[in-house]
Amino acid sequence: MPEVSSSVDAAGVEENALPAFPAEEFSARRERVLDAIGPEAAAVLQGAPEARGYSKFRQSNEFHYLSGIEVPHAYLLLDGRSRRTTLYLPHRYPGHDAEGQLSAEDEDDARRTSGADTVAGRPA
Repeated sequence: MPEVSSSVDAAGVEENALPAFPAEEFSARRERVLDAIGPEAAAVLQGAPEARGYSKFRQSNEFHYLSGIEVPHAYLLLDGRSRRTTLYLPHRYPGHDAEGQLSAEDEDDARRTSGADTVAGRPA
């Protein structure tokens, strides 16, 4: 298993953490789901909502297992017919403190992390 590489800031928060698994692993996991649902179905997974108050965000187990993405309000579409995966991420907007968090504007990084075929912005 690849090591997680990160640094810890003065507040003890991890920065620049790499996923524990390569994108190929997430793609292989999704392929097994696509095999199970067949060509006449699609699967939509909803990521966890944003944490309230001072709670730390934690992605849902299923979403993280299939994508490696740690972003609130993300969605994952697995299309059985095309066997393609689309990752929907929220857009970055001014005044929202999401420093270091992937957004729809970080398409290349999101694809490298998750192995998704397409990354798109999630409608508000």
